[in-house]
Amino acid sequence: DNVSAARAAVEYLLRLGHRRVAIISGLTTGVPTRAGRVKGYQQALEAAAIAPRPEYEQICATSIENGWQAAQNLLDLPEPPTALFAANTFLALGALQLIRERGIQVPRDLSFLIFDDPDWSRIADPPITAVAQPTHRLGARAFQLLEARLRRKRPAKVEDIVLPTSLHIRQSCSAPAGERQ
Repeated sequence: DNVSAARAAVEYLLRLGHRRVAIISGLTTGVPTRAGRVKGYQQALEAAAIAPRPEYEQICATSIENGWQAAQNLLDLPEPPTALFAANTFLALGALQLIRERGIQVPRDLSFLIFDDPDWSRIADPPITAVAQPTHRLGARAFQLLEARLRRKRPAKVEDIVLPTSLHIRQSCSAPAGERQ
């Protein structure tokens, strides 16, 4: 459930006190998972009555290099975000590379949250807060659908399957610097 998962992730950042939350996402045209993550981000801001800032939405082809460039675009803004939500692992890696190169301390200087929960997110310094998908269940369900199609046991109608996600809160997010006690 990409929309609800992204919305919950951004709502978590908003509860910490962030009002300048940015997203780095892969191209959304024709990719409903990516479009859903951007939609969830936008819904969370709208529900919190935070005006959208188009410059905080970096939509690019998915690669480490583009994640680096998108993070640079965001951090070079006159009013950079205090929290960054990377919508996939490759973009997150690029963003983290730039963050490290600039000596930005997560979460002291910038809160960082990712969609996907790769193994390295738990051992990063600091461990990264992440939206986890049930990847084994996704794979198993995809195989079942493929197998049924190959055996010509197609369902009579298109089936929309939505699996739940979970937010793993770790040490990469905190209140914005000006909001800490």
